[in-house]
Amino acid sequence: MIIIIILFIISILIYLLTKKSKKIAFIFLIYDEINHEDLWKLFFNNVNPNKYNIYIHYKDYKKSDFFDKYKLKTIIPTAYGDISLVKAHNILLREALKDKNNTNFILLSNSCIPLKNFNYIYNKLNPNYSYYNMAINLMISRNMQAFNYIKNDEYKKASQWSILNRSHANILVNDENKYIK
Repeated sequence: MIIIIILFIISILIYLLTKKSKKIAFIFLIYDEINHEDLWKLFFNNVNPNKYNIYIHYKDYKKSDFFDKYKLKTIIPTAYGDISLVKAHNILLREALKDKNNTNFILLSNSCIPLKNFNYIYNKLNPNYSYYNMAINLMISRNMQAFNYIKNDEYKKASQWSILNRSHANILVNDENKYIK
């Protein structure tokens, strides 16, 4: 009986040691610096670094005390409203997908600030879902009889800032030629 208990405890320990922990990839697409860097530094303060990764693609290099070590070596020139922004995001996603423990990919800009603490976000995010800031196309929905049924083509994406799960990030990166013309 004691041998069975010891084997059970050993199997639990092995499971806990080999269990992959969830990580969040914070993906910044910035001009030259992250506004309110002090807020982000506070956001990550006292958080286990095994719970997150940071990736930064910048347009113009500017030294950062806290974030320099997270800046990508490979960057491309970007322009406002240009397909280069999508390509830069894909460079970031491709880099973040290298870590198999990254389950969610939060797309951020230099002007984003955290409104909730790290643990709240970490515990709320479900790796099975992606989160988008979606808006209904009001011109179409005003003509609809029932608002509780809205077809996919009646949605429009409101912004590029979203949270992707691993599956959706893989689709964007691996099927890039399908989505970027």
